[in-house]
Amino acid sequence: MPFSPFEAMRKAIEAARESAHPVNKIGAALAGYDIDGQPYLIARANHTPAPISAALGPSVRIGDTSNTVHAETAAILAAPITSGASLYVTDPLCPNCAMLAAESGVASVFIDSEGFQGEWASRRREDFNRLSLPVFRQAGIAVYSIDGREGTLTPLIEDALRPHAVEHFPVLIEPLRTRRDYEALNVLVARHRGKDSPFAAAIAHDASDERFGMVATAQPSMGYVFNSATGAVTPDRRKYSLTLNPLDRLLMNAGRYGLRIRDGLIYTSHIPTAREQVHILGAGLQIVAIGNALHPADTGRMAAWGLLTSAGVLQPCAADGQAPCLR
Repeated sequence: MPFSPFEAMRKAIEAARESAHPVNKIGAALAGYDIDGQPYLIARANHTPAPISAALGPSVRIGDTSNTVHAETAAILAAPITSGASLYVTDPLCPNCAMLAAESGVASVFIDSEGFQGEWASRRREDFNRLSLPVFRQAGIAVYSIDGREGTLTPLIEDALRPHAVEHFPVLIEPLRTRRDYEALNVLVARHRGKDSPFAAAIAHDASDERFGMVATAQPSMGYVFNSATGAVTPDRRKYSLTLNPLDRLLMNAGRYGLRIRDGLIYTSHIPTAREQVHILGAGLQIVAIGNALHPADTGRMAAWGLLTSAGVLQPCAADGQAPCLR
């Protein structure tokens, strides 16, 4: 890599200082190469997306989740291409961010050694050890603790189990044959509507403005499989599930391949989870077409959707082919 791990971690630490979070100030940096092979190093802090702050204030909860885009996810969403990149974080990653990093194609993760001594780590150490580290191991991601003062790297995972973990339901990405984006989106939706699994579809473009259609279903985190008897991939049903939802998978795979999803050209068969709704806004998107507005099994996503749409933060649009969802 063109940047030393210590230089990249310094960027993450500097970003954390800019965090407006009242308690947990976390920074992350991502180092990799863009589509032209040029090196990049970007850093982001955990933050509340501007539309939420402007309309609802900085401290409102979004359904059953916080209003915060975690620093790791923010860095991934801002990067030109994430496949093969290295992620540097000031604190141990929560299982959700670990899964998103794996889905984005990150190759290695570095965690500031001082972060393991912090208040967040003391509360979440079990989650990190029990879920985050196994997620990285299954996905074939190397993980290191980095000590900037001593100038040392300590491996937490070097012998990852699956260097090239198989995806059981890879995201469909196909070039479009038409410049009519909305028409192309409706074709994608029609092709997948009626199947058992919830899905999300979008139109994205690369740096040269070539257009692509994307479709994602839910999938266990990289390297995991569903238990056919229970449908679960976790040893329990506590705070975290090891299943990635369709819209999060679209966002992560767009970054993985250097694509940008176009606002107003996103469809989900069901209302996204509350966390996905926060991530949509963190990606700079606000207009989403919904196939089925009813999802009584998850009151958190319904509460989040009602809050954000009534405040005009997220904007639903018709997905019936009659009018584009563009602003």
